[in-house]
Amino acid sequence: GSEAFALVYLRMDFVGGIDLTKSLIFFDAALVNSHVLGIFRITGGVALRIAYGDNGYFLFTVGGFHPAFNPGAMELPRVARVGTSVDLGIVWLKQEMYLAITSNTFQLGARIEAGLELGPISAHGWIGFDALIQFKPFYFVARIDAGFDVEVAGVSLCSVHVSGQLSGPGPLVLQAEASVKILFVRISGSITVELNSNPPESVA
Repeated sequence: GSEAFALVYLRMDFVGGIDLTKSLIFFDAALVNSHVLGIFRITGGVALRIAYGDNGYFLFTVGGFHPAFNPGAMELPRVARVGTSVDLGIVWLKQEMYLAITSNTFQLGARIEAGLELGPISAHGWIGFDALIQFKPFYFVARIDAGFDVEVAGVSLCSVHVSGQLSGPGPLVLQAEASVKILFVRISGSITVELNSNPPESVA
């Protein structure tokens, strides 16, 4: 059909309405079988919730939610990450992201992953971040994660993994971890730094 020959094919299925029993206005949309040039696969979803009852709330997302988000009484819809991926046999690439706004939070994240396979040799690398800001009581957490791995015939030849997280307030905490593996030797370490949000006054 014409779908297979389209340079850009985007199909979005959506549903919306008002649920009077739950005092809820809702809208959901999702990309289906979407692609560019028949090579790049496009995914993603959108969701909107407006609850107008006694426990009213607002929720809007493109691509889903932060992994650590606690929705409380909210019913979270399942929303696919917004992203694109391509698989050319020896090389593959995947990118995804999300953005969410709720009555009490702002959430943002992205991840890029790539791989290479040449006979018995394979390599895989990634970098990603996730951030969550809660307004009341104020709280935030931001995390970055990156690494790569090289394997020969399914055996890890070398790998590197680093991650860091900043959270606060009260107090501000910085955590970092890193590990390096070469053949059968692994070296890893971590550090946590706590920054007091109310340092004592200096003595004159």
